[in-house]
Amino acid sequence: RPCRTGDGIVQLSQARLESCLAAHEDAAERGRFMKFVPASGAATRMFQCLYQALARSRDDLRAALKSGSDGTTADLDGFANFIRERRRFPFYHLWCETCRRRLGRPLEALLESGDTHAALTTLLDGDGLGYGHLPKALIPFHRHGDGPRTALEEHLVEAAATVRDGRGGCQVHFTLGGDGEAGFRELAERVRGGYQDRLGCEFQLSYSLQQRATDTIAVDLDNRPLRDASGRLLLRPAGHGALLENLDRLQGDLVFIKNIDNVLPDHLKATTVLWKKALGGLLVEVQNQVHALARQLETGTAEPLLTTARRFFDQWLLPPFPPDFADLPAPEQGRRLRERLLRPLRVCGVVANTGEPGGGPFWVRGGDGSLSLQIVEQAQVRR
Repeated sequence: RPCRTGDGIVQLSQARLESCLAAHEDAAERGRFMKFVPASGAATRMFQCLYQALARSRDDLRAALKSGSDGTTADLDGFANFIRERRRFPFYHLWCETCRRRLGRPLEALLESGDTHAALTTLLDGDGLGYGHLPKALIPFHRHGDGPRTALEEHLVEAAATVRDGRGGCQVHFTLGGDGEAGFRELAERVRGGYQDRLGCEFQLSYSLQQRATDTIAVDLDNRPLRDASGRLLLRPAGHGALLENLDRLQGDLVFIKNIDNVLPDHLKATTVLWKKALGGLLVEVQNQVHALARQLETGTAEPLLTTARRFFDQWLLPPFPPDFADLPAPEQGRRLRERLLRPLRVCGVVANTGEPGGGPFWVRGGDGSLSLQIVEQAQVRR
């Protein structure tokens, strides 16, 4: 069933929010936080509507751009909106310059004459801007007064606001795909100095590659494995669960995890920074309670302590206790409780469901009948 406020979702009171912010500030000052950014994803899906357009005729594209079309090009609505809003994109001027350099014609002239395919291939293909194949981290995401800013740069700015320690250090780890590693590192080294000077911090950047051993088999619409021209199984990078090994190797204390494309421009950052700090502070407070209970259970298993520990689990950790747990001897209850306390903790923030794609919080019943809180994607639900 879906989670709701008070049923799987905790809504912080003003007093608790202030307490969490103070806990975050103290932990950050001591250098306990770091930022972990899955950044191996390519921008192919970002421009999916443009690839659909490239497969259609010139007449279809012209019809899609006319307001009040007859509906035969409804699948091109995304493309049409992209073209209409093109001047708002932070890469618009780069696109214009590349069309002029590559084709000898301005972008606007190409679109006006109906040569839309040439304009799109200049944006997407490798002999143009190559945005269809670049990692999302390298694509300009937002306009700022000093010029366009990539997703990578936005993460550096956010890191300075959320993980900076008392000496100005900011630990940021990026996971990369092998194909885009060189370009990513080059951009990071080129821009880090300027942001360090501007923000008064020092970025401690580290990188790891998504393990090829975690790649998954690609299948067609009938769930049959796909093969390449040589007959070999076609493998695709797996989802973010494939990065658990990368995360484990970091041995981080308190880690903020945020996808490379989940960024905001500066004028919208204040809200996300506030609640990121609140999440971090809540994690610190829960962790402090976990450690305190674990220490107490190491030396004693009196009934009041066991009751306190079970209530804490019920409120925050929701472990699958077996039905006969209460019948176990007190020392065994204490041992099992402590064992379950000493494990990684996750605090996840959620927003109201407004119909946007992406996972949501649900109560999930396991094979043993136990309930747990999970973020569930639509693709995981059998329909």
